[in-house]
Amino acid sequence: MMIKKFLLFHLLITLLTGCMTTDQFSTYLEEKPNNPQGVNVADALLKTGDARAAAGIYERLLVTQPESEVLWNRYADALYKQGHHRKAIVAYEKLGAITEYDCSSSVGMGNSHLKLGRPTIAGSFFSQCLSLDENHEYALIGRAIAFDVSGRSDLALSFYAKAISKKPEDIGLRNNYGLSLLMAGKLDAAVAEFGKIAFTEFSTVQVRQNLALAYGMIGDMNAARQVSSLDLSPDIVASNLKIYEHVRRLPGNDGLKSLLFEGKAR
Repeated sequence: MMIKKFLLFHLLITLLTGCMTTDQFSTYLEEKPNNPQGVNVADALLKTGDARAAAGIYERLLVTQPESEVLWNRYADALYKQGHHRKAIVAYEKLGAITEYDCSSSVGMGNSHLKLGRPTIAGSFFSQCLSLDENHEYALIGRAIAFDVSGRSDLALSFYAKAISKKPEDIGLRNNYGLSLLMAGKLDAAVAEFGKIAFTEFSTVQVRQNLALAYGMIGDMNAARQVSSLDLSPDIVASNLKIYEHVRRLPGNDGLKSLLFEGKAR
């Protein structure tokens, strides 16, 4: 066991220090295609953030192990982390042809489709995972985001709430929940949610400005000005207040949705 660990460590250090290129390591794998160290090295590279090198090794291993569920799953993950979302979907589909999707691959497919602007398809994969594990954290969050992007924030709320019950300290998650409350027309609830997280140790300027927006949407411009002024200049604060006043007078919530998504409030 110690010898195997030393060999893995030696191979990884050799790659990371540039003493051996990924292509050279691939040649090494061709000579020893069933060497388990190949998977271990690729996994280690993926964990260190070198998704490109990891993907190259997984791809070479798949030539001799095309039915490996583990390799297809990790190869797809490495492609996703590089931003190759279409290629990741193809890899996940290859996996799906071998075995049924589990939560890892379902969430991977869902995230890939979300990145390509396909919330309906993405949502179906998140739901597939939730049918296997109704408490799966990333599937709950993905399902909520897919509903938000589809314009159904009213349906997203229960998924956010369940995810938050498991990670109440996650500021980003609670920020998204507050924005969904806004888009669902639950303005007072949005003010309350942002108020819980806007002044905590790990809060951000964006969260505080979302609280200011929520105050603006209920017509409390004094509170909106006070919160907004904590981080922004007087000129920007005045401009934002005019926008809030204009948006809150528009029928429906299309103006608010446009403001949130175009302004990248999330």
